[in-house]
Parts: sequence; C-alpha cells; structure tokens
Amino acid sequence: MGRAMPSEEVPAAMDAFEQVTRDMRDFAIEVKRLGYSMPAGYENQFLELSDRMIKRTDDLARSHH
Repeated sequence: MGRAMPSEEVPAAMDAFEQVTRDMRDFAIEVKRLGYSMPAGYENQFLELSDRMIKRTDDLARSHH
C-alpha cells in the first residue's frame, strides 16, 4: 500500500507533476516542428508521435485533477 504524503509534500508533488506535463507538451510541440521541417514523406512519423504525446499528456493531466 502507498503511504500518505504529509500535507506540505502534496503541493510540491502537484507542482512537479504539472511541470512534467508542461515539459512533455513542449517536447511534443518541438517534435511536431521537427516533423514540419522534414523532407516530404518523412514528416508523418513526427506528426503522429507528437499527436500521441500531446494526447497522452492531456489525458494524464485530466485524470490527475
């Protein structure tokens, strides 16, 4: 069983989680930009990966609140 966090640790954990989700979203946007800079025919892998990253990050953020 997980142990309960002391009340002062909860805000820090929430801040850390929110920072990680923001970072992941920023990374996904960077991957998307890379995709748009690729020669024709190669961009889809990057765009699809970026979309999956954003969707997963958004899903985690929603489920965490």
